[in-house]
Amino acid sequence: MATLNPTESEFRFLRNELDARPNHRFSAPEIETFLREILPQIQGLHQQGQYHGSISLDTLVLYEGGFRLLASDDLPRPGLQAKDDILALGHVALEMLTGQPLQNLKNAEGLWIWEDFCLVDDHLRDVINQMIENVPQPAPPNSVDQIMGLLNGTVSPTSIPTPPTPQYPQIQPPPLAPPLSQGQHSQLKTWHWGILGMLCGFGILAATIPTLLKRQAEAKQADAINDLILVANRQQNSFSTNEEFVSSLSDLEVDINPNGEHYKYNQYQLNEVQVVVTAAAQERGLKSYAAIIFLTEQTDDEILPDFAICQTIEASKIAPQKIQLLESGIICPSGAEPQTAFQPNGNILLALPKPEEEVENTPASNTLNQAQAVDIVNAWLQAKPKIFGPPFDRGLLASLATGECYRSNIGSIDWLRNNGYHYTYTTSRIENVWSFESNSYRPSLKVRVYEDLTLHGPNGIDRSKSGAATRNYVYYFAQDGNGNWKVEDYGRDS
Repeated sequence: MATLNPTESEFRFLRNELDARPNHRFSAPEIETFLREILPQIQGLHQQGQYHGSISLDTLVLYEGGFRLLASDDLPRPGLQAKDDILALGHVALEMLTGQPLQNLKNAEGLWIWEDFCLVDDHLRDVINQMIENVPQPAPPNSVDQIMGLLNGTVSPTSIPTPPTPQYPQIQPPPLAPPLSQGQHSQLKTWHWGILGMLCGFGILAATIPTLLKRQAEAKQADAINDLILVANRQQNSFSTNEEFVSSLSDLEVDINPNGEHYKYNQYQLNEVQVVVTAAAQERGLKSYAAIIFLTEQTDDEILPDFAICQTIEASKIAPQKIQLLESGIICPSGAEPQTAFQPNGNILLALPKPEEEVENTPASNTLNQAQAVDIVNAWLQAKPKIFGPPFDRGLLASLATGECYRSNIGSIDWLRNNGYHYTYTTSRIENVWSFESNSYRPSLKVRVYEDLTLHGPNGIDRSKSGAATRNYVYYFAQDGNGNWKVEDYGRDS
């Protein structure tokens, strides 16, 4: 591959990615992908008789959806060995997998206890233990080829040969570099571009810290947010004056280019009291945004227009879609999150209210049958890993739950995230359908559910709330404001 031009792309350091995650860890499948992508890059170095010597969370990056290794000034340093890079990469994998610093992963006797902080299958466990030299005999692997063989299943741990006793003093692996502050990043030595031109064919990226690129991206994103605020303010003024929103951006007479160089703007009206304006990025490395302008009810019963903004969690050229309004706030769609500086000030009016007696006497617009109810519960069970674990998808919850089910589980999500907990699910499925009650207002389904789950916390796995079990549940259903059937509540049944 050609030498990367550092003015055209932005990296995301793994340390920053790890810190940004709610549970501060990567999943086991992500770690396996990480090793499969980084090991060949290290192998390319070793085949040239060079060793990295500085593998850490600060020299590994996410770039264009993959994991990459930055070059190091330690490349020509004498005394480095293949096992030094293997050991350092194993340490990084542990930090990513457990979310813990290395010193927390050994007990007082210096023995590894990293498996107490995560759940991995035997295969990945064996690979990592070989990399970090957590094996008595045979000796730890001394080549990347052996680790890749372990990872691919072509080499077993017991087949790794014991190397002959060296006739020279053993050189201890260099310690992992401590986390670098932003100021320290700017003081790093200039990358050895001559060496990098030779190494790029092996997928090793070399770049200076993209501080300038990050600032440029943040400035462009700030301009997009300011444009949305301007539109929202104009729409608010329009409704306050004329009791209606302006139907198009061109009629707002705002100084915004709908097809700008960095962002493309679009407006669409959901109904008489809700308007959405989107800002979709037109270049890589930028987040996209959506603002929803709506009506709120103030404490003095005055109705005023207000607005809120959702932003994509990662850089994206697709603006957030289908923002949902609730009395407690907004629900951003999957892959997006609220822009916390711009949230509603009053109680949101979801729609123009009907007379109370009309609501009470209006029957459901359609009925729910048993097959549909089973499909809804199956969808709920399959969605739980993303609702009660990263990304803690509130939009997904809102698409499947309503009423008490939604309210109680929003509270569960907040508690899990705020306290550093999350669930993972090995499986979650319906084993048997016992009965279905077709009440037109609140149908119910009684089923037997098998689940195998794990609760992860800041101190490791909570084994008292983890494991496999089969239980009977009753699920209750109700329609949302659009007539969609969702889970309204559920509970254990003896």
